[in-house]
Amino acid sequence: MILSSSPSGLDKGFTSPTIHLNTMQSFIDYVYNFYGKHGIYAMNATRTMICNATNKHINQIGGLVNFGYDTTDREAIRDILIEDYQLVFPNY
Repeated sequence: MILSSSPSGLDKGFTSPTIHLNTMQSFIDYVYNFYGKHGIYAMNATRTMICNATNKHINQIGGLVNFGYDTTDREAIRDILIEDYQLVFPNY
């Protein structure tokens, strides 16, 4: 496991745990602000769901070296949330 919803979820795969943890926590917050309960596109995703979907995405793309912490990754995680948790993207 690369990350979890708590700092104790760090894996040895991180070269600099403090830097990656802060960046990843910011990214999880970013995704949550889009797809969490009161997000821009509220899908009621939990932080745990987002962490699990992020882990899956990182594994699918070959690791953190290919992870951009950006909109492309956020949208890929959204798609995983829809597929794995049957969350629904709102039609505004």
